[in-house]
Amino acid sequence: MLKMSLKLKAKLTSLMLCCALPLLAQQSFKYKAPIKPVDTDGFYRVELQPDLVAQCQRTLADIRLKDEQGTTVAYLLGNTLLEKERSNYRQFPEVINNTVSDTLISFIAENKDRLNISRLWLKLRNTAVSRNLNVLGSDDLTHWFAIKENIGLQNNDNRKAGTFDELLMLPVSTYRYIKIQVNGRNLTPVNILQVGVYVENTTPLQYVPVPLASIKTKNRADSTFINLSFKYAYAINKLHLELTGSKYYQRRLEIYQIDGNNREKVKDTLVSSAGNGDIYLSAKAFKLQLIIYNGDNQPLAVKVLQTSQAEQSLVAYLKKEHQYQLWFGNPKLNAPLYDLQFFADSINKALPVVNHAAIVPLLNGEPKAKAQQLPAWLLWIAGGIGLLALFALTLKMTKEVTKNKP
Repeated sequence: MLKMSLKLKAKLTSLMLCCALPLLAQQSFKYKAPIKPVDTDGFYRVELQPDLVAQCQRTLADIRLKDEQGTTVAYLLGNTLLEKERSNYRQFPEVINNTVSDTLISFIAENKDRLNISRLWLKLRNTAVSRNLNVLGSDDLTHWFAIKENIGLQNNDNRKAGTFDELLMLPVSTYRYIKIQVNGRNLTPVNILQVGVYVENTTPLQYVPVPLASIKTKNRADSTFINLSFKYAYAINKLHLELTGSKYYQRRLEIYQIDGNNREKVKDTLVSSAGNGDIYLSAKAFKLQLIIYNGDNQPLAVKVLQTSQAEQSLVAYLKKEHQYQLWFGNPKLNAPLYDLQFFADSINKALPVVNHAAIVPLLNGEPKAKAQQLPAWLLWIAGGIGLLALFALTLKMTKEVTKNKP
């Protein structure tokens, strides 16, 4: 009798878990989007379309990349990559300074172009000793000023190459002359071969058009109100605004993002006939409101109004035999922390691009509007009841087994 009771309770527990856990799982992500298969293993840049970005958090913290087995794949956001290649390496010429006696071993390099230096690369012959370095700056080779002191030199013995590169992290400096000073007057010097920097190529930010649902303009007293509506809560990073009604104008412009009853100012600037019409901002909402303050001037009319999102992407290592999907749409999820972030410098920015397919709503395939009919708090309560029931049944079965024990 006891045996049958335990079996029955186990079945009831399994049934309750089956009912509760799917509800909790459905709350994890609201959408997914398959990624088109790749034909070669390697790093790829996955372009994120405006419709996908609109369903994510503002920071894109809730995006997860998974394969067909549900295994999470590490990724980096595309705008975090640094574009550094060997062709961009700039070596500083060595300066032999015979005018000032230096009791410490030092290497002086000239920064002719007065570049902003925050990362300085040294090339040294292999060494297995412990040394500290000081970095000093000067504009005349006479007066030297401290930049950073007591930097530990790594102990390196690379038998294959015979040399190694050392990266020195510095506060931003623009001195013409940089002195690398090796501490230790009575110690054998280390051999510094060259000093240089990697010059980053800054690629202009690209923008993707965002479709407008409607534009409504209304003049009130000394102001013009322009109300923009969108299908989704798109990320808006650029407006192109061309006005007509006066050959010369310069007027104050305020931009608000509206989300339900919340109204937040995101830009306060000037719009002028002398400008190119581009306005940069950071907004994410279903509605934007532009207010042009006309003063005593005649109202201006909208000739051209275009909205755009800054190009967004993620970078990941994809394999040709796998099928990958993007999962997103969880407002409470924190950004992932992957080891890949420490190797961003090693990934080339010029990567092949792969696109994602159409967005698939989750929650049993129901559209977003129907999915919202089931409140989040109700799903969590259902899951909690299931876990409490499991705990109670387990406790009761343990007592019964103990009670009937010979």
